[in-house]
Amino acid sequence: MLSKKIEKALNAQVGVEAMASHHYLAMACWARSQALDGTADFLFEQALEERTHMMKVIDYLQETDTSVIIPALKQPSNKFKNILELFEAAYTNEKAVTKSIHE
Repeated sequence: MLSKKIEKALNAQVGVEAMASHHYLAMACWARSQALDGTADFLFEQALEERTHMMKVIDYLQETDTSVIIPALKQPSNKFKNILELFEAAYTNEKAVTKSIHE
């Protein structure tokens, strides 16, 4: 069993990774709607990567007999002015996830 502090931090990370995946899915759908198929494919892969990170944390929590909390997710933005704004949002998202891991 993990300490309550670590349990809380890892469950929070489950939410961070889930939300990151959710953001990338919305971005990918926007890109596909703009006929930016290569960008959409890239973003769908990023969504899968974030989900994989989430699953690794969940697996670890379960292996250590720690309860897992699956959070509700807010609807991510799916409106972007252009591809630059999309990638600025993706970069901001990635920095937030990295910061969370470091914490």
